[in-house]
Amino acid sequence: MHACSIGPRSAFGSASNIAFANAFDFCRHAATPQCTRSSAGTVGPQWFGQGRYDEKNQSGRGWTTDVTAKWNGEKNFSLDISFSDPRVNDSQWSAGTSAFYSNEEVKYLDDTVVTERRVGGSVFVGRQLIELIRAQIKDTTSDYDRE
Repeated sequence: MHACSIGPRSAFGSASNIAFANAFDFCRHAATPQCTRSSAGTVGPQWFGQGRYDEKNQSGRGWTTDVTAKWNGEKNFSLDISFSDPRVNDSQWSAGTSAFYSNEEVKYLDDTVVTERRVGGSVFVGRQLIELIRAQIKDTTSDYDRE
């Protein structure tokens, strides 16, 4: 956990807004790189790499940011990015977006190799109804392609 200080969110913030900001006076983030070399079950050596950045309460505003990238040394890779704001302009509304892209070569039983690509994204809008209960509307689109 990483400590950081935040202040009121606007010049016109009320005492309750300042108390809310001070109650979440911390930032949590993580960056995790990973790399592996393996030769088990493959014709030659296989490389795998993964990196991830995940932060909660980004910039002291409660934002959540997540970026994940994976690569296996061949033509298989993926990228996922997301961002959300749980209190848009200090209101009861929340909003967020995410996007993904992946490319994967799949080998079938008859030694046929097929490249599969997926690309897509989503957006959402939500609102707190009562304490601890939130409604959310999400629109997701994706495209799947095989070669």
